[in-house]
Amino acid sequence: MRKVNNYFILIFFLLFAYMGCSPTSDSATISIDRNQCIGCAKCIGVCKADAIRILSNKAVIDPSKCIKCGNCVEICPVNAIY
Repeated sequence: MRKVNNYFILIFFLLFAYMGCSPTSDSATISIDRNQCIGCAKCIGVCKADAIRILSNKAVIDPSKCIKCGNCVEICPVNAIY
């Protein structure tokens, strides 16, 4: 049984690595400082979950869609996403 559990864990982490994501706790959230956001939309291009849109020239994240991979955090040129 232990061997099966080890395979499950390996597959789990390989899946996240393939998706370009890292597993986070459910309490972790990604937020946008709308005062700092310049509305460049670079974050939309890297969001694999289609969780970001532009509203009133500022990025907005739909937390129900966000998979918390952090791609948007890395691409933001003004560090408005954290």
